[in-house]
Amino acid sequence: MQTEASKPYIEFLICLIGLMISIYQLQMSSCAKYWQEWWESRVDHFEKQLCQTIEKVESREAYQLFTVSSQDVNKIVRERLLDSKGWSVINWCILGGFSVGRAPIKVSLFLLLAWAALLVLSINFSAIPVFDFSQIIDGFYFVEKT
Repeated sequence: MQTEASKPYIEFLICLIGLMISIYQLQMSSCAKYWQEWWESRVDHFEKQLCQTIEKVESREAYQLFTVSSQDVNKIVRERLLDSKGWSVINWCILGGFSVGRAPIKVSLFLLLAWAALLVLSINFSAIPVFDFSQIIDGFYFVEKT
């Protein structure tokens, strides 16, 4: 833990880099979720068309592999989990239906806010009217300044 030897410029730079990386992580995870939604919509659309064609041409029922209601999926997954492991906290988390595509977005938002808070805390706002960089970027001190 740091006591007195604060390196304000390095701390400020680390916070700034962390903030920028979090912004880019948010962009990447949001873009990935966008394209996931796009391709899921395309699979849904073409699966319905394919099933309709099979039912018309072959006069038999076509089974949808990808377009299934969340209730049906949850029921099947619940039965599999209970058969294999019984009930546990891990199973409860699995059945929570958390989104793999949304989790990185939430993590990057949290880190973005944390880095922004650290960046703000590393700035001595009372020195801004003086505009002296050596006083503006104050760093972190875990004991009182003398």
